[in-house]
Amino acid sequence: MLGYYGTSCSSRCMFPYYGNGCQFHCNCTMEHCNFMSGCPSPHSYDDTSLPQILETSPAVNGTDISLPQIRETSTAMNRTEHRHQRSVPHRQSLQYTVLLTSSCILGSIFLVLAIISCAINRRSCETLLS
Repeated sequence: MLGYYGTSCSSRCMFPYYGNGCQFHCNCTMEHCNFMSGCPSPHSYDDTSLPQILETSPAVNGTDISLPQIRETSTAMNRTEHRHQRSVPHRQSLQYTVLLTSSCILGSIFLVLAIISCAINRRSCETLLS
């Protein structure tokens, strides 16, 4: 959902992040950054760059009908986007790092305990056989 992240999209994006899963970074001030859509994109239009409509009167089966004809004089429109994609917000990457580190530590402890258990069981089997 736009502007939210986390379990069931229950957490709202915090500045400077916005958009789907808070994966985008606002490049404007906090006052201008919308948590759903980001920074407003300034557009500048020039009247000469917009299409002009010219009236023509083509004849169909001898009957004159008036249809507008669109002629585009220029397609240049200036548009600046302030959207820069970012992989994930800092808060989520920190949670991922903590989870990964904890899993590695617990896995290492389990492995050491398994090795110790095997060593103890091996010794007890050797003393019983002697």
